This record gives sequence, structure tokens and C-alpha cells, in this order.
Amino acid sequence: MLTKRIDQLKSIGNAALLSDSNDDCTPAKSLFLEHSQSHGFHEFTVLDISQKMSGMMRPTIQLASFSDTFVKQVEETGDLGTCTLFERLDISTVPFAWEIGGRTTPLASPTSAELGINNLLSGIDIKCGYCVPVHSALGKRGAVLYFRKERQFAEKHPALVLNTMRTYELYINLFSQYASQPQLGLSTLELKCLQSIAAGKTVSETAKMVSLSDHTVNYCIAAATRKLGATNLTHAFYKAIQSGLPVL
Repeated sequence: MLTKRIDQLKSIGNAALLSDSNDDCTPAKSLFLEHSQSHGFHEFTVLDISQKMSGMMRPTIQLASFSDTFVKQVEETGDLGTCTLFERLDISTVPFAWEIGGRTTPLASPTSAELGINNLLSGIDIKCGYCVPVHSALGKRGAVLYFRKERQFAEKHPALVLNTMRTYELYINLFSQYASQPQLGLSTLELKCLQSIAAGKTVSETAKMVSLSDHTVNYCIAAATRKLGATNLTHAFYKAIQSGLPVL
């Protein structure tokens, strides 16, 4: 059934895959939720783990079933790359199970970011999960985390891994098509998001305008800021104007 749903989305095209419905739930989000629920999990998060700084992985949340408020709280806990889960992802592409308070690497003590995330997850009764490392045909690395409220879980989920890999590849490929036509390194979508924020619109307003989720808009803004070599959003506006981009 899930394989048929993936094939259906392939035939629909990128606009349908990425467009938001009234309840702010993209078809891509719905498909990842189907994978999650069909294997006994309750939530999911899609992460970009292709970026590094000073040799450390810098994960970015692209899509999630959690509320925007919860995602923001997670992002504010600190550098996600210091968590042992991402240290393991940095050296391995093998799917693995994890649990709150458990250690995914033999390091002695959890970081403050890891403790903060564990506390947030415990607060919504998340007990354990499963991590599926993924990558696109062009080598873009990502990870899909599935979360469960019961501690009983299998160490391996081959069907979940296969469906996750297929959905991620579809999502990344169609997103890349939608966000093509770069301008000075920025994609059309990144520039459009930057223009909207510069015009005073909120992330949510921008998301509705471009028919994407809040998480995707935040991802585009972060990508644009990084490509412009800016340290923050205000600096990004300045650098864009200096480069002749039609931001304002």
C-alpha cells in the first residue's frame, strides 16, 4: 500500500508533493507519517546532515510532525551536532534504534544540548526511536528520525528503511526541481523567501505564499543566509542588496 502511495506521488509531481493543505500538512509529511504509524511510531523528523562546520555535523530540521513551537524549542537547546546521535551518524550509514537517556556512542557524558532535547522529548512521553540515515542520488546526506512512546521496539525495521529511503529521494529530487534556477548561488525559492521576510511577512505568511511548510521556509532562509556568507538575517539582507539581488 505504501509503495503504491509513493508511486502515486511520483506521478503527481513536485507541486503536489510540497504544497501545504489547510491543516499545514504537506503530502510529503503525510507519507512520512504513514511510514511512522504503520511501524508503531508516533512522530518523525527529517534532517539535513550534509553541512559541517569545524569538522562537526550541523543538522538542520527540514520537515517534522511536531508542532512549530516544539521544533523551535529543540533548535534553541544548543548545537544539535554535539549530540551523540549525530556523532554516530557522522561515522555510520547503518540504521539504528535509540532510547531517551541511552548512549549511541561510548562517550562519557551527554552534552547540554542532548540533555535539553531528552527533557523535551520526555515531556511529551517519547521513550525511544529509530534513525534511518538517507542520501539523495547527488550525495546529499540526511536522516529521518522516528519517535515512539513505548519502550518496546525492534532493532531492525527493513520495510521502514526501504520506504523512508524512497520517500526521501522523491522529496529531495522534487524539492530541487522546485527550487531551481539559482541567482548568485541562491535558488529561486530561497530568494522568494528572503524577499518575503524582507517585506515584513512572517515565516508562516511566507509559507502560505509559496505553498510550503514553515520548516521548509526556515530551511530556505538559513540556506540563503549561509550562501550569502552572512552571520544573521539582517546581515543577509545587506549582503543580498550589495550583490544586486532584488530583495527589497
